[in-house]
Amino acid sequence: MSIKKVFIKRLIQEWRFQWDVIHTVLDGVVFIYLVVPALFFAGLFYRDAWQDISSIWPDYYPFVGLVFIMLLLSSSGNFRSYLLEADLLYFVQKKKALYHLKIYGFILSLIKVLLHVILLLMIALPVLVLVYNFSHKEIGSLFLIISGYKLVIMTINKAFKKIRYKIPLSTLVFIAAILSITTLSAEVYGFIGFLLIIITIIFHLQFAKNNHHFYRELEIENTEHHKYIGLLMGFSAMLGSSLEIEKAATYNRRKPLLLFRGSKRIFKVRNEENGLLEFCLKAFLRNKTYRSSYFKLVGVTSLALAFLPPWLKVVIYLLFIFFSRSWMKGIYSKIIEHPFFQVVKIDEGNIFATQHRFRNCYTITV
Repeated sequence: MSIKKVFIKRLIQEWRFQWDVIHTVLDGVVFIYLVVPALFFAGLFYRDAWQDISSIWPDYYPFVGLVFIMLLLSSSGNFRSYLLEADLLYFVQKKKALYHLKIYGFILSLIKVLLHVILLLMIALPVLVLVYNFSHKEIGSLFLIISGYKLVIMTINKAFKKIRYKIPLSTLVFIAAILSITTLSAEVYGFIGFLLIIITIIFHLQFAKNNHHFYRELEIENTEHHKYIGLLMGFSAMLGSSLEIEKAATYNRRKPLLLFRGSKRIFKVRNEENGLLEFCLKAFLRNKTYRSSYFKLVGVTSLALAFLPPWLKVVIYLLFIFFSRSWMKGIYSKIIEHPFFQVVKIDEGNIFATQHRFRNCYTITV
């Protein structure tokens, strides 16, 4: 089998695997009741942006804010090589075949980067044209500099494994990109972006000849291969579902590191209902997974409420209340099912009453 057929076969297998992961969450019901309405409202929102951009992005918003958002959304990703661990035994004798496999992966990653930037600019196009009066030439220059920036960030992610190197370099490139776009003319930063693209391509053509980073590339492949599984776990938790493969968190510390170190009482009135509510509140806040998912949900909703038109803000907030209450109900059920409550019996009436108070603490108060 030729190396081109091997690459196509692995690419198809990768797409099928990712589709199976996504399809686990986006079944027919979820697609009809969530994805389709979301796409519909997104289309209405985009149409309203062209008709009345001032209600979405007023002209007094600084241009650097838009640049910051676009660069931030382009600050992730990895170059794929579609290598397998068994390739070390086979391709070590056929370095040319291994080189071509890496090149095919790089070309596909490059195409994905360009499509990502095009989609990003299409979304930001009403703001760029109607607020900042960008011409076709300036949009093209912005496309080049953002593409070059994303390619450099992905190169840093591939070349450096340690965080202490990746974060300073990525931050430096991020600041340099913002300063280039906001201080230089469109011709200059467009030319800089073009040079970054050319240099990145040349670098990876040479980098692919070196097999000393084989295990690093395998690590990247494993990360990219399973990235949607983490999203699946988080989405499933937000819907209140319980996965059998989920492992209970283990703690080696006798006291919490940050929250409730003294474990003092929250409520002055001590009764069974208040005690159960305090137990659930602390259990939720001490669980890293629950806490992280909650802050992400609140953060995304807050960002949407800051930029969406008033009529859509009401819809988003109501959806937030609905999903957050459903999620908190699932979390509460998981806490109550803990073996601790098989020993310490709680009255059914108090369990039901505490459930409403627990959900209200993390939904209505927001």
